[in-house]
Amino acid sequence: MKLLRLLHLQILLLTRNTVGSENVFFCQSKEEVVLAFETITGSFVFGDAEGNLHDCVLVQEFARGTEYAVDVVSRNGEHKVAAIWEYDKVGARLYSATKLVQPKTTEDFELLRDLFQFVADMLDTAEVTFGMSHNEVKVYDGDDGRVIRAIEINCRQHNTNFVPLTTSTTGTNQLDMVLSAYLSEEEGEEEEEEEEEEGEANEANVHSDDEDDDEDDDDNENHNVNDNDNDNGNGQMHWNTIPTFPEVSSKAIIVHLRCWVEGTINAINEDILDKIRALDSFAALEIFDDFAMGETVCATTDIKSDAGWVHLIGEQCDEDYAAVKELAKELFETSP
Repeated sequence: MKLLRLLHLQILLLTRNTVGSENVFFCQSKEEVVLAFETITGSFVFGDAEGNLHDCVLVQEFARGTEYAVDVVSRNGEHKVAAIWEYDKVGARLYSATKLVQPKTTEDFELLRDLFQFVADMLDTAEVTFGMSHNEVKVYDGDDGRVIRAIEINCRQHNTNFVPLTTSTTGTNQLDMVLSAYLSEEEGEEEEEEEEEEGEANEANVHSDDEDDDEDDDDNENHNVNDNDNDNGNGQMHWNTIPTFPEVSSKAIIVHLRCWVEGTINAINEDILDKIRALDSFAALEIFDDFAMGETVCATTDIKSDAGWVHLIGEQCDEDYAAVKELAKELFETSP
């Protein structure tokens, strides 16, 4: 176990295509490494239609520090931030909350700038030039200043219900941004299209000289060019009008509802749900179908076994987040 000694007895064993922290093991001993290896190689590849087992195990150093997710949309190699989130986790696998980062101080803005530049370099190195990406890094203070460590690049959307939160706090979201990336015309194309439409409008007017005034008005209306520079003409913002960094107007938190019990659910405590809904920053909540009445459940161990989520928006977020965590302990009643 020379590797364990070199990495200060802290390593991660995982699959090459881990999803939702599944089959991610934090190991500090030889026995834990052996157990993790056997578990991974004895499990099925996620999404594999043929039911193949994992045939290899990825070993990584356990990176210390605060973990951030940087959601990005790229177009022709130009990268723009949709949102930056800070994870509040218990151990390596259990998510407690995903907090939208709202910079307020110079130090905050410097951190976001460094995170974005690091992630942009990651994407450039991996030759990711178009589409959505959900990128994870860790940050800690080293002897020579801030240290940022790469965790992973995921060429997909952030796998949570982020749209309501980011839309209400930044005015946009990653899904709308990716539409803008694909649908916005290149510079020069818009001018050419406007000239073509203008020419068609003029030609239509020439051929309609013999028509009455009402018909002329209709023709002119039909050939008007949309002159809203911020709009693609399809309701989407033009890519060039989207800033590199969003302006975040408020705090926002996605609380991962944790199930603390095991067995068959025979009651969902409505009083607890009412108390959560009454919180000042409450915006929305969902209990997943797997945690409905009569379902057999296990205690939450990772993001895939979350019981649901709560959205909080506003300055009271942090206090309400602490309240939700306590209330969730009494949310479900089970029988063996």
